[in-house]
Amino acid sequence: MQSSMRIRDWPLTTGLLVVLGGVGSQTLHATQDELYTAQAASALEAGSRQEMYERYLDFPSLIKGASARPHWLADGRGFWYAEGAPDRTVIFKVDPAANQKIPLFDVDRLRQALAPVLGHEPPYEGLPFESFTFADDERSARFVVEDREFELRLANYEIEALPAGSRTDQERLTPQLVRRAFPTTEADLYELPSPDGNWFVRDQDHNLWLRSTEDGRLAQLTSDGEELDAWSTWDTKWSPDGNKILTRRVDSRGAHRMPVVHWLKPGQEEVEWHLYPIAGGSQPQNRLLVVDIHSKRRTEIDVGDEPDQIFHLIGWGPTGNEVFFLRLDRLMKRMDLMAADPDTGASRVVVSEQQETYVEGLRFYGVADDFLTLLDDGRFLWLSERDGWTHLYLYEIDGTLVRRLTQGAFPVSRVVAVDAEAGWIYLMAQAEPDRPYDAHLYRVDFDGGGWRRLTEGAGQHQVEFAPTDAYFVDTHSSASRPPVTELRRADGDLLQVLSRRCVGHHRRNSSSRRPTV
Repeated sequence: MQSSMRIRDWPLTTGLLVVLGGVGSQTLHATQDELYTAQAASALEAGSRQEMYERYLDFPSLIKGASARPHWLADGRGFWYAEGAPDRTVIFKVDPAANQKIPLFDVDRLRQALAPVLGHEPPYEGLPFESFTFADDERSARFVVEDREFELRLANYEIEALPAGSRTDQERLTPQLVRRAFPTTEADLYELPSPDGNWFVRDQDHNLWLRSTEDGRLAQLTSDGEELDAWSTWDTKWSPDGNKILTRRVDSRGAHRMPVVHWLKPGQEEVEWHLYPIAGGSQPQNRLLVVDIHSKRRTEIDVGDEPDQIFHLIGWGPTGNEVFFLRLDRLMKRMDLMAADPDTGASRVVVSEQQETYVEGLRFYGVADDFLTLLDDGRFLWLSERDGWTHLYLYEIDGTLVRRLTQGAFPVSRVVAVDAEAGWIYLMAQAEPDRPYDAHLYRVDFDGGGWRRLTEGAGQHQVEFAPTDAYFVDTHSSASRPPVTELRRADGDLLQVLSRRCVGHHRRNSSSRRPTV
């Protein structure tokens, strides 16, 4: 039996009194004739509701076009993106300096060259792939069709089927899944590559392991982990030289665990237990450590004696002489930016934030990476809600405030890019008084001047800067408008519209409208 029912599902009785409870509740009287009319309309609506349900199942087909996701070239001065996938895929190459967009591949020529090697006509009508990797200094392209890997010579369109081992080699260089997230709203955990590209680090069987990118061999870093006192690479960070990692060990003894039952094997149900702390219950206790991957030497970071603290590992300073992390008390009212010596474990408070209610609260996990931006000159940018609005501040590395950079009755959400040479900081904010929910890209200089909005169009904007910080790609949409992707200079000048998505419109006739009672 359902726990809730719609009005039109209730039995018809003479003089029915319908009471809607809740805040601001009203008492509505409906006559028998009105309810019979509603029931008739509901019957007429049944067919159209089924049609609408089927259309929802095929919702992606109603959206045409694609949001251009840039894949930047090795020199950072251009990118490629795919659209029309899967049946009419075209891959474009964009040169922002020339403001030029051209197809990267000749679709007909590629399909003709691939057919004899593949053994039959390639699938679909456009490119039979939507992703690829460059090889041989961008003179060749490697792609996969029907689980087989091919290499295309861009100069003459000769295509070669690569041996099975070549794909294995590529997979060896790709981060592997460590485990699926629980709850599923979190991100899955993958191996973390070292800066020099020699290793991946992962946790496995409650311990830390390395996987070689050269031959795939595994090397165990720790051996003392246990199920309820395990090593974790959830937010592990490599040192700049790739010789050490900043990581954590989680003691979950006493913390609540949730059972997840797998029912796929009839009569052989499997129960999997996941750590799932609850309010008022015991919390996992975290220890932060620096591990040398060569000597396996461990250095524990001094995080203080207060129990139930929450930590977020930010990473290493540019020179590798300090590690940085956030420390949040259990009530989430105080958050400290901490710095520690990776050789001794000695730590210091750099900046402290305190609120009477909470510092970000449960949103902390989603925005923890946005608080701090380390600069190459030894200073850092810091987001703080100390005056009631989240704004950007410039600090010396010792915690001395240099100046406030933004101000006003609006929140800054995150720093997107920093062009130190040009003297600009690019950030996302909701600073339009007439549309406070719109998120735009702005810039400000290191003196707190030059404030300017760089994106146009109402709604939400998602921005990705070129590695050179000279251009950015902006995808924006609103509740009434599907996404548009634009290419702009760093100063906001529009170069071109890369793609524009459109939505198939389906009118509902009056008989499909839900009756109002």
